[in-house]
Formats: sequence, C-alpha cells, structure tokens
Amino acid sequence: MYYIELVKRNSESMLVIPYELSYSLKSIYINKQNIKYHLEKIDENKMGILISGMCDLPANSFSRLDFVDHQDDNLEIRMSQTGNYPCKFGDSFALIVGTQTGVLIKLINLSAVNLELEQKIINSKLNVIGETNNYYEVDLSPLKMNQLRNLVLLITETEQSGNETYHLQTIFLVDKSGFLPKNTFKNAHILLFVNSTIFKIELNKILDTHYNETFLISEGQNCPSDKGITLTKEELIEKLILPATSLDRVTRDLKLKAISLNEESAVLEIPMIGDELSNIKYPFLMMKQRNTDNTFSLMGIVQKETLSFNFSLFLKETPNTAGRWDIYLIDKRDNSIFTLNFNKNTDEMKGKEFYGIFKQQFNNKSTYNCFSRLYITNKNSLALVKNNISNLIKSQYQIKTKISNFSMVKNIIKMQVLIDTPNLNEFDIKYLSLVHRNKDQLNQSQFKLIKKTVNKNLCYLDCEIDLDQVNFIPMYWDVYLIIKIKNNDYLIKVTKSNKSVFNKVDKTISKYQYKMKNGFFVYPYITLSNDLAFTFRKQETFETGYYYRKEKLAYLISKIFHKQLLKKEIWIAFEKLAMSAHDSGYHFFDYVYKNKKHDNFYYVISKDSPEIKNLSDKKDKVLYFMSFKYFIYMFSAKLLISSDTKRNSYNLRMRKTNLGRALTKKPLVYLQHGVNGLKAVPDFYKKRDVFDLVIAPSEYEKKMIINHWGYSESEVVTTGLARWDVMEDRTNQIPYRQIFVMPTWRTWMDGMDKRDFLKSQYFKNYMEFLNSAKLNKILEDNNVKIMFFLHPKFKDYIDLFEFESDQIEKFGFLDVSLDDMIMKSSMMITDYSSVIWEMFYLKKPCLFYHFDKDKYLEYEGSYMEFDQDLFGDVAFHSEQLVNYVEKYIKDEFHEKEAYGKLRNEYFTYMDKNNSERIFKAIEENKAQLYKKEKLSGLKISHLIPFKIRRKLLNIKHALFK
Repeated sequence: MYYIELVKRNSESMLVIPYELSYSLKSIYINKQNIKYHLEKIDENKMGILISGMCDLPANSFSRLDFVDHQDDNLEIRMSQTGNYPCKFGDSFALIVGTQTGVLIKLINLSAVNLELEQKIINSKLNVIGETNNYYEVDLSPLKMNQLRNLVLLITETEQSGNETYHLQTIFLVDKSGFLPKNTFKNAHILLFVNSTIFKIELNKILDTHYNETFLISEGQNCPSDKGITLTKEELIEKLILPATSLDRVTRDLKLKAISLNEESAVLEIPMIGDELSNIKYPFLMMKQRNTDNTFSLMGIVQKETLSFNFSLFLKETPNTAGRWDIYLIDKRDNSIFTLNFNKNTDEMKGKEFYGIFKQQFNNKSTYNCFSRLYITNKNSLALVKNNISNLIKSQYQIKTKISNFSMVKNIIKMQVLIDTPNLNEFDIKYLSLVHRNKDQLNQSQFKLIKKTVNKNLCYLDCEIDLDQVNFIPMYWDVYLIIKIKNNDYLIKVTKSNKSVFNKVDKTISKYQYKMKNGFFVYPYITLSNDLAFTFRKQETFETGYYYRKEKLAYLISKIFHKQLLKKEIWIAFEKLAMSAHDSGYHFFDYVYKNKKHDNFYYVISKDSPEIKNLSDKKDKVLYFMSFKYFIYMFSAKLLISSDTKRNSYNLRMRKTNLGRALTKKPLVYLQHGVNGLKAVPDFYKKRDVFDLVIAPSEYEKKMIINHWGYSESEVVTTGLARWDVMEDRTNQIPYRQIFVMPTWRTWMDGMDKRDFLKSQYFKNYMEFLNSAKLNKILEDNNVKIMFFLHPKFKDYIDLFEFESDQIEKFGFLDVSLDDMIMKSSMMITDYSSVIWEMFYLKKPCLFYHFDKDKYLEYEGSYMEFDQDLFGDVAFHSEQLVNYVEKYIKDEFHEKEAYGKLRNEYFTYMDKNNSERIFKAIEENKAQLYKKEKLSGLKISHLIPFKIRRKLLNIKHALFK
C-alpha cells in the first residue's frame, strides 16, 4: 500500500508519492484514459507528480485514479488522510477524494459551475460537535454518501489592501464527520458540488457543548495543500460563485420579441435590446428541471449586440431521459435574475411556439433516444423539453392517435388508425410500422397504407399487416406511423385504443394467437397505458386448450368451495419460472416446514425441475405446476411468498386468464432475489403494485427501497435474506481452488439472434478474458478452476461459449446448485449480478468486470456509485481482469481489508436467524396483508365466452332500458 499527499507548487497542485513508488509506476489512468505526467524529485524520500492533459476528461463526474506498474497491474494507493482535496493541474480544476478503498478524481469545469442556490439540500444547518487544538469537528450525518464526496471548503481572506481572495481547501473526512481548520473557521463556508451547480451549506457553531476529544486527525497535521486553490474576487465572479441566489426570487421579467437559434451548433442568441441587458457583463442561463432538484448552468458570451449561449454541454452531460427545464437569465455582476418572456401575438412570434430540435449524435437509432428543443410555455416563457422524437413531434403538431378498429385472421391484421390534429396539412403520412421495443437498436417492418380518409381535422388510415412479412425477434413490438415533414421522416407512436378494440383484444386468450416457426407465436395485447402492442415469444408447453379448460374448471371448484378453502389460510411459495428451489423462497419455506410454523404452506414447482429433489422430504406440501390441485390452491391462496415476482408462479406473460387476473389481486411478500443496488429496477416501484411487503436484507437497502421504489416505512422490513441462513464457506470441500464467474443479462440484448450475439461487446469481452493464454497458464500452474455460470436468459447462447482450457467449465441455469457453487468458490467475478453480494457476505474477494459501464448505466441504471461504493476491484478490459486474478491467486484469495470494512455498512445481520425474523414480520403484518387481497372481480359468468356475455348483456339492457 502506498500513501499519497497533495501539496501546492506555485499555482498548481502536486501529488507527493514515496520515492520507491516512482520506480514501479508506469502509467496513470483516469476514466480508463492514459494521463500525461512528469516526475520531479522533492528529496531522498519523496517524489512529486505533476499531471497534465486532463482537459479532455468528462467533467463533473468521479472516476478512479489508477496507478499501474510495469506488469500492467494496479498499484494500491490511498490518500494519507481520507477527505476531499481541491486541486489544480495546469488549467484544469479537480476534486480528489481519498476513500478507504482508493482514490477518486473529478474534473470540475468551472466555466459550467456558476451559481450557488439557496435550496434545501439538507433540512438544517450543519452543526459543530467537537474540537481539538487545530480543528473543529462538523457533523455531516445529514448528508448522503454521494454528497459527502462532493464537499469542499471555501475560505474568504481580506488582504491589507482591502481586496478579497478566496481559497478552496481540503475537508478531512472520518466516518460521518468533517474536520475544518479552526484558524479560518469564521470565514469558512462548506460548498457542495451537485452536477454543474454549487450549493452553500450553513454552519452552526454550538458554543455550550461537550466536545469530543477522540479524533483520527493528527494534531500536527495541517491542510496538505496550504491554501488550496486561490481565486481573486474577479475570478470568483467570472468562474465560480456569487452570494446566495434563489430562483424563487426572480428580479423581473425580460420581454423579448424574438431569439435566434442554430440547431446545428446548439447556439442560442438573445438580442441585447432595452436597458435591462445593456450593461450585462457576466451572463449565464440557469436551467432547473421541473419536479426535481436538478439544475444546470450555461456560461454566456457578451457579443456586440447579442448574448450567446452554447447548449452543447447541456446536451452532452444531462441524462438521456425525458423532462422539462425552466430557463432563467442571470447577471452575475449584480445577481439579477430574469425570466425570458415573449409576446406570442407579435408578427415575429407567430408560429414560433416550438424551435428546431437540436442536432444530437447518438450511438444508435433507438426510439428511446431523447432529443431536446426550446419552446415557449403557456405562460409565454422560454423553456426546454427533452423527450423522444415521437412525443416532440406529436406535441408540436398537436397529434392525437387511436386504434379505432381491429381484426386478425391468421397472419393478416387489419386495423384502422385515427389521427386527430389541426395540422394535417403540415406533414405527409407514409407508412405504418411495427417497431421492436429496444433501447440499443432500431428494428422495424413497414407496411403501406390501404386507404386514407380525411374529414376536417380527422384522418382515418386503413392498414393491413402481414405477420409473415415481419422479421420478428422477441419480445415486444409497438405500432408506429412514419410521417414526412420537410424532407425528414419521423416515427410517431400510435397510442390509445378505443373501447371496442380493448374489449376484443384484452378479453380474448387464444383467438388472436398466430403460430409461427420453431415454436414461436405472436399475439396482440393492450398495455397499461391502453396502447395496442404485440408480443412475440416461444409458446410454453402448458399454453394449450387442455390447460385453459383445466384452469376454468378449477376456478369453478374454488368458487363453490370458497369458504372452506378460505379457512385453510393457504400460503404459497415459489421461485423463478416455478422451476427452482434454491433461493430465499425455498429456504424460507424449508424453515417454516421444518419448524411447523404454518400448516398450510405449499411450494409450487414443475415436475421436470432438476431441483425437485430438494423437496423430496416435503412432498406433502408440494403443488406440482399446472396440476388441478395447483390451480385450486392458487385461486384460494391468502398469501404469496417468493424471492421472485408473482408471475413466476404461473405464466410471466399471460394476464388475460382467470388465474392471470386473480394473481393481480393476490398479496405478495417479496423475499428478494438478492441485494439490489447494482441495477435500477423501476418495474419494482410501488406504483407498479407488485409487492405488498418487501423484505430488506439490510438497513442500507431498506433506505434505498423507500427512497427509490417509493414504499413506506411500514411496507419494508429489515430481516436479512432467508438463503443466508445456510450460507457457509465450503472451499475446503474441493481439491482445488475455484473462481465463480457469473455475468448478468442486459435488457437491450433481448431477442438478439446468434449472429448478432457473436458480434456483441458482451460476448467478445468474456471470450477474450476466458480464452486468455495468460489466464489459462495461471489456472494450470496454481490448480485453480473457473466455473462459468450463465444467466437463465443465456440458454439459447450457451453453445456459443467454447473454451480452450480444461480448467474452465460452463453451466446453464439449474445445471448445478448456485448456492453450492458460491460456497465452494474462493472468489467471484461478475459485471453487475446481485449474486456477488452472497460472496461478499461470505467474506470472499469480489471482482467486477465493467467493460460496458457507461452503456449499462445509461440503459439500466444503478442505485450505487460504481466509482465509489463497490466492495471489490474493478477491471475495464480483459488484460486488467487477468492481472487481478493473478494477484488474488498469489495472495491466496484474501479479501482486501478496505473492502471488508464496508461489510458493516451494507449488512445489518450476520447470523443464521433471517428466516425467523421474516416469519415474525409476516405474522405481524398478516392482518394487513390479508386485507390487501381485494375481491378478484371474477365471476362464474366469466366462464361464458366474452362475445356471448356481451350479447346477453345487450339484451338485458334493451329489456330494462
């Protein structure tokens, strides 16, 4: 381990390293980029590093600072004291953060960081809670983890001449405390960097308090960078901040007649007309996203007759997500704030409510890409909207769509699309298109319009789709129209269906199913937002008339004996696809069964599951998937308990059947498939109504579930995971050392054919690693094997993974026991799989392979900061990963101390009582859970086909009209 200090050298910062480290150092990497630097001898024991060439790095986001030796191995480095260090390398300002697990660095684009806002970043002032001879201790517990790493100290100093200078200085961090030098405290402000905005946090010094004298800060230690980054008042105004400004206190409205926008260069020009703008010297735009705390600022340029603002930075740095941003013009010289208002009734502004869409480059042509445009709001002020092209075009031209008629006979679909808009003459409708729902690529099939009928603002499009002409890939396909506007083609989504179409499609199970080759079939369905869409997937063996009839009969029996079955208080457990029995669903069921906690607790599993053997001693409580008893008990269940979503107990895709609808109303206790954090899961948010009680593995995750998923405190219980009760180290049960490699799936790869899969970054990176000659030699020389375990969605690609080494074995879903694999392994490698938390729980080293981190975060998202919060080393390419493997093998698979310290932060319980706590939580919440089981809304009459029911109801209404 090497410790680094930061000192000030002239106007720049210098990293100080031990002299022996300079012999080993070959390269410095930031964000996987090789950074230029040169060494400068300080004395016999220390060497200085001056870094240059940072201006090309992405601004305002943290990256790891990596030192690499001549063998291309990462050198272990830490700052001499954990804390936040403002620094300056050449013309680049940066923030270095020393953590327990490494060193992070963030380039700060000061031309984009312009304003401090008086907004409630925290609920109260930060309190001084202790002191030593040289430092005050400030309680930082009100701040979140990611906020702690974005704090710096601003010191104001008045010189003898009366001029003020400003110094950005270091904040030392120990746990949830920050340490500030006492000699500068009265002139100190804590600044919090949030994206491209700075916030000032007030300090509250408590005078009459008992000071804690126990500190990890050395009494003789001074701020390592002396006065840190020094700025004059002019530089502070020009580059950084002014006294606090609130967007709630707008100075005045600025009346504009017109503005000029170049969509290609993303440059906005505002004419300097009137007294308000004549003396402006330091203009910038502050943009605030509605219904969020997100802000973004753009520095302006004063030209001869205009104020010029380039939106390129905004387009580059803001997430690829929809949102609306209000825009304010601010003069930093006197802190004036203007809203940019227009008079829409003038000749210059007629028809100018929407400005052109900014030209943006994306890596693909997916319909998910969000473009940006300026527009004038209903209140006549300038704003910006980000959305997909379909929504931008529909909003501009006031287009409303609806499927007004639908029929399907075998492979031929006939539908009528209604377009309602006062701007029919502004565009030409060319084709109807089926578009594959995918974030990473655009796959579509176009069909000519059969007939077009126009009646004032209404246009009726008669369309015909031949399903045999569509190059289908799983899973979902949406209906779009291709329209032409000024020589450009745009895809606009057809949304909404009228009632008759809804009833036709949503109430029918098998009428509109079309069987295709290789066991696949396609059928229409109505989405949650009432849109018509199509599903293309493999047909399950149980999706036949025989099972549908069995289900209807079981439904009838369950209704007849409803009261008797209700008294049984039936609980049902299950796991993924009703095929597995190894996760928390099984282990909790096993605990309840063996301890006789609940008599009528049953487990659903398919007869052909390889894991059915785990239930051989509990056969009296097994419900065989799709059996008659299974259907009756599923209809009668009071509570579902699982580590997977409730559809895994029946059919993931079928919601129209009696049981499909009944499941929607059943309460579910979600035991968790694993610890979350590595992947955002919006499908689990409370608004989706999927869980009724969520079991959290730790207090850390409970907070995340409440904050991100939207559940209340009473709906989340911290117990630990049931599967952890049986987790133990079994590495000594095998005559070799074992490394467990388990990649996770990417949703953007759904339905990818084998040819495209072979070309994917995913396949290439794993094959490059696993077929590395260096890796294979390391494994052979050290008697180590790699067990490559594939995600269930890899079943169609498993044959593509072929390895040259006999030391590497591959397994598919359920081929081997996942728990056994984890317990016998000495280390685990994954990209983003939650299974790695089990390895961390067992105190074994973890490695992350993030070759596609940026893409993953854009498409999937995460609740963790990958550069800060992970509990293992991260490799970005195969060679680096092989080097890490070699290092851990040489170190006999010892977990690094810094990562081990994180265990107390991420886990609340480390015992064998998780199932016991889960059962207690269910019992305490049982009454409330039972209340949540709403009446299913299913009636005996639902056994009568919908068309006949509809006719009978029509006759009834006619008779009693």
